[in-house]
Amino acid sequence: MDQKHILVVDDNPDIVRLITLRLEQEGFATSGATSGAQALKLLEGSFPDLVLLDIVMPGLTGFEVCQQIKANPRTRNLPVVMLSARDSTGDKVHGLEQGADEYVTKPVRLAELVARVRALLRLKSLEEELALKNAELKKHLDDLRQASVERAKLLGQVNRQNQRLQAHALAEREFLDLLAETLAGPLHRLERACEQLGKEPSADGRKKAAVQVVLTEARRLQGSLERLPHYLERMTRPGDRRARDRREKQEPFARPERRQGERRAAARRRTDLPVRRPKTRGLL
Repeated sequence: MDQKHILVVDDNPDIVRLITLRLEQEGFATSGATSGAQALKLLEGSFPDLVLLDIVMPGLTGFEVCQQIKANPRTRNLPVVMLSARDSTGDKVHGLEQGADEYVTKPVRLAELVARVRALLRLKSLEEELALKNAELKKHLDDLRQASVERAKLLGQVNRQNQRLQAHALAEREFLDLLAETLAGPLHRLERACEQLGKEPSADGRKKAAVQVVLTEARRLQGSLERLPHYLERMTRPGDRRARDRREKQEPFARPERRQGERRAAARRRTDLPVRRPKTRGLL
């Protein structure tokens, strides 16, 4: 623990010597001055932890010295204990109004004086610790405020990106809905025309085969268009990729190409023979 330094100021050298001797026995470092001017000069070169200041002195009085100590930004927080033979209420009030932290009347009881000094030094230590904690708290608050500003910027960027993604998804959905609506009518008419053409008795086998191929592909495309809203819903539905993959595995007809592959695999298992694709080259 650092040794505390006490400055004793009194125009009586014997009192200065008596008080400093007792304080040194209590473990304090001391220095003495016999006038207010000498005390202020010592304060310019050193910074004690506490000042014991007599009031009645030639030249500058204790009140004037205390006033100058408290007016200086460097020493305004320095604890000052007034020492005086005057014990009137007016003198005590005047000393406290000048910035004194304690008022002790003479003759000084050294044990009481040491106790008051220790109490003031504890109070000063707590005030310094509180000031340090306040400075740390202010720094943390500044850091938190800066982090909040950065977080607000990031949230703004995320919101703008989400808006762009939502607009993009909406545009894709509108485009695909328009595409499905545009192709649905011609495909339906093509399917009816192929059905009627296949029923005509004059149609030969090659023509019927070509019609059957067109009809099959038209129905497959029609099925894909009917499932298009379902695909869009899955694409825009929130959720992670793994959950989406699990949903797709649970749906046997999630995509036309997979449905076609599953149908061929099932046909191979049933017949143990490779499934032949219809020959469409040269039929049309």
